[in-house]
Amino acid sequence: MHNYRAIHHLWAIRYQLALGSRDIPDDEFVERELLSKFEAELDALARVEMEHRTRAETERDASEAEKRRICEEEEQAAAEREEVERAEEARRQALEKLAEEERAKEEQIRSREEMAAVRYEQRLRLGEELSAMEMRIAACLQKSEGTAQTLGEIRAGRAKCKCSRMIRKEISTLQGDVAALGEEVAHVAREEESIRAQEENQGGLIPPPFSDLQPGPVL
Repeated sequence: MHNYRAIHHLWAIRYQLALGSRDIPDDEFVERELLSKFEAELDALARVEMEHRTRAETERDASEAEKRRICEEEEQAAAEREEVERAEEARRQALEKLAEEERAKEEQIRSREEMAAVRYEQRLRLGEELSAMEMRIAACLQKSEGTAQTLGEIRAGRAKCKCSRMIRKEISTLQGDVAALGEEVAHVAREEESIRAQEENQGGLIPPPFSDLQPGPVL
């Protein structure tokens, strides 16, 4: 109340000075003027408050919209990162699978090369055995021809008759040589069949060069 009376008195003096009069207006007049002034100020304050509230609501709406936009962008960026990570993981797995396949192919090629080297060594050894066997066959044939010629000459009376024990010994020796040669031929044929089976398993078919070898007749 004290403040109100002081304000009332100040407004009365101000109005008096404005009119250039020494008469102080009555309380009712000053009250109306004060109320009018207060109402104008209240209206101005209300407008300012409304403007501030409107501006604050606008800024709040804009801030919320900006937050939503940022959240949406972050969610989209996270989804894109996940998609990129999934793509990178799929690419990594594909590369690992490809590398594993390449390693398997290299191992298969290396194994085939090793098997080819082994088969080459086997063929060289079989070739050497075949050469030695051919020499033994030639010697055996030559020896059998000599024995047959001797027997023919004995039968024809052109040569002295040998001891039957010696002739039987030569024939037995020839039979043993022929049997041994037959076993060697069978062994070479088995070795060649084994090499051929390995080549078939590896996908490289090579005709066996010794497939026509057969054991000779036993004398």
